[in-house]
Amino acid sequence: FEFQRRQLGLDYSCPVCQSPAIIETLEHLFRDCSIVERFWSASDLGIRSTNGNSLNIQDWISNWLSFLKTTNNANLRILNFLSCCWIIWCNRNDLLFRDNPLCYQKLLTLWKENTRIALMAIKNCFRSFVADSTDDATGSSPPTQPVNLLANLPCVSLHIL
Repeated sequence: FEFQRRQLGLDYSCPVCQSPAIIETLEHLFRDCSIVERFWSASDLGIRSTNGNSLNIQDWISNWLSFLKTTNNANLRILNFLSCCWIIWCNRNDLLFRDNPLCYQKLLTLWKENTRIALMAIKNCFRSFVADSTDDATGSSPPTQPVNLLANLPCVSLHIL
């Protein structure tokens, strides 16, 4: 992206969908690329990335985060959204710098694995949080059923504007 801004003589086409007629921009990489569109719609979030495609990428992401904040399990859905973005970015770089092929099935598999690992980490964090919250003086323990697991864990607190 920086090379493109400085107009250096490099190939600016999208390495993901390999369309020579399409210049890789952040909007294209995270929203408009045909591979990424399939990934978004196949994810648990079911995002139709073409909705709001007239927005710049910052506004598009901000709109989705604002929307996800209003849904059930908001923090988990926001975590999933950000995980999807991270997987797209890492796999784009893996394709560019290591020549590892990319397809939406690979993105989905990696996303599901990352989600599984994140949920295990949250579960372990919750166990640690409950253990640390036990009042040794009285021997009492905190409630075992928090209203919102993610909202009550300091280690996974998400603050989205």
